[in-house]
Amino acid sequence: TLFAFSVTAQEQSIAKVHYLFKHINDTTQRESYLRDEVVTYLGPSSSYFTSYSSARISQQLDQQMSSPTFDGNVVIKGTGAGIKESYLIDFAIPAIDIIKKVGTADFHVVGDFSTPVWQIKEDTKLIGGYTCQLATTTFKGRNYQAWFSPDIPLSYGPWKLNGLPGLILSAQDDKGEVVF
Repeated sequence: TLFAFSVTAQEQSIAKVHYLFKHINDTTQRESYLRDEVVTYLGPSSSYFTSYSSARISQQLDQQMSSPTFDGNVVIKGTGAGIKESYLIDFAIPAIDIIKKVGTADFHVVGDFSTPVWQIKEDTKLIGGYTCQLATTTFKGRNYQAWFSPDIPLSYGPWKLNGLPGLILSAQDDKGEVVF
């Protein structure tokens, strides 16, 4: 799937960032939440955000089956249910394509492109060895806090969060219902 979207965007990814995604869909059952390993592939003028769970499972299967000690038993450890939508954002146009998974089929939908309006704060903290700065926004009905690193000069992040003068390494809404 990634190859097809890379061709559509006419550029190859130059890096990828993995996030642990947590989303509380039902606030009356906070202990039952969606949890997934997601990834944002970064290109010179685009990003592609998707679940990484199926790729992780494929890696586990390949590793186990290619082992000289493989005895026919396969153990799969999953990170969650997996998100059902992927997002290809082309900042050069600007446009967003949403790929929705329904069963085994993928449906392509042209989405509404918008960049959050950020307020950059003075607060800093270290994430993964990078000095990050705090930024806040209200976007798609939620108040978000994002930590971005100006040392990584790519204006991307997870999902539709983008537009800061550095890569977003961590983000969440103020209620803790959406966490990257």
